Amino acid sequence: QADSNDELVRKDQLDVALTAVQGSTLVAMVPYVASGSGTSIFIDNIPTTAPRVTLVWSNLSTNGASQVIVKFGSASGVHSTGYVSTALGYEGTNNTATNWLSSAFIIEDGANSNVTRSGSATIIGINNQYVMTGISNRYVNTASVFSGGVTLPSALTSITISTVNGTDVFDGGIVNVLYE
Repeated sequence: QADSNDELVRKDQLDVALTAVQGSTLVAMVPYVASGSGTSIFIDNIPTTAPRVTLVWSNLSTNGASQVIVKFGSASGVHSTGYVSTALGYEGTNNTATNWLSSAFIIEDGANSNVTRSGSATIIGINNQYVMTGISNRYVNTASVFSGGVTLPSALTSITISTVNGTDVFDGGIVNVLYE
């Protein structure tokens, strides 16, 4: 039982406090709804001091069959060159395909229309050199593991999720970004 001098903390204040303090690390999670976002999902305002960023997507889908890609941005804009990126696909226990890309990070070995993807990627940066690794599934028994790196002219400040052809429209799912 609280006496009259006790302060009650509202749930929204507690949520903000829990987001701001996780041990001694600043942690924030920002959701982006993919449906209706057009041909790309742009995530900005990533703190330049964040040593690790995690992307999480659930039931992400497009209206076409182009592969989903991720590009990084810095103070000078979104970068489309210098990536070393590979995705390796597995269906059951078989390697189905390997794809690589130098214009972005590729997160899947192939794509079909009317499919959803769920997965996550961890991004770690040191001195403007960034590595992204992760796993994404497509269908019940198909998964892609992916990895790559890129050097930016300055610190990472934004992430753009789009497709290889640049014309497919995101029509479902959610993307979250977590930075520490």
